[in-house]
Amino acid sequence: MTITVENVLTELKKVNEYMKKLQDRKKELIAILEENIERPVDKNTLNLEGAKIKWITSAKISNTKARELAEKYPGLVNHVFSVTYKPKLSALNRIQFAKSKGKLPKDIPEEAVEEVLKHIELEERMSISFEEGGDNE
Repeated sequence: MTITVENVLTELKKVNEYMKKLQDRKKELIAILEENIERPVDKNTLNLEGAKIKWITSAKISNTKARELAEKYPGLVNHVFSVTYKPKLSALNRIQFAKSKGKLPKDIPEEAVEEVLKHIELEERMSISFEEGGDNE
């Protein structure tokens, strides 16, 4: 078999479809377990049939509501929420352009821009997605 981009993409599509089927099956099996196994009262872990079953509690909130609360109660937010800092590429590009034209906003010092840009690494990755439907083998 000759290796071509088309062949590789076809194989990747098959792998993605198989992974989706496996994920769906895993969800079904976990749902069955959840219906049939009671959580131990005194602990969060159960060892059964060579498997370690854990019950984990997580908390969720919508981004919109989290922002509202952050503005309303800034002191509490630092204690309750974790913050992820992800640079916004479009904002960085605008600031770099403004800096090159000497037109930075007054509240953004030039040295701050230089320091931020010094620490940011740009990374380019390939992403592949397949349209639903078509040939399902």
